[in-house]
Amino acid sequence: MVGYLLGSIAAINSLHSHLLITHRVKPDLTISERAANNTFVHRLYILGHFVGGLLFGIFAWYFFVQRYQTPILFVLTTLGIIAEWTQALVPARDIYEKYHITLAYAMSVIMTVLGIAAALLLPIDGSLQRTVLFIALLILLGYPAALLLPRRYFWKVEMININLFYLQMLLLYLGR
Repeated sequence: MVGYLLGSIAAINSLHSHLLITHRVKPDLTISERAANNTFVHRLYILGHFVGGLLFGIFAWYFFVQRYQTPILFVLTTLGIIAEWTQALVPARDIYEKYHITLAYAMSVIMTVLGIAAALLLPIDGSLQRTVLFIALLILLGYPAALLLPRRYFWKVEMININLFYLQMLLLYLGR
């Protein structure tokens, strides 16, 4: 089961790292804007998010539904994955950019709510619950930071928040 989570982490981080490395001469671009530069890269972005979302969805089914019988967490996961896939399909450029941004924030907010809900609904010990909720607080602090910091830091906040979410899921899995 954890292999699906690790696969999702690897897919998303490999994709994003590739985009950051190959487009490093444009530090003011978000990860999505880097992906929208050309058709091939955008298709790679779609594929990476499809694979990452699918693997996370399989993990969530086994972890939230099969192991803990909390289908509401899987419903949140599914909504987040739908937002993820849709934001990946809509390029972050031209007339589509505002739709992409809305979908990307929806995905992020849903996944943040998922982390909080999992900490509150799963039968975990108090110290793990506080740790996962503290990580959620850090993620929430990332939203104003992304807007207040100079634009060249936006992608860094994106990467930190994505991986803080994955850290929450790993800690919940390991603390079971």
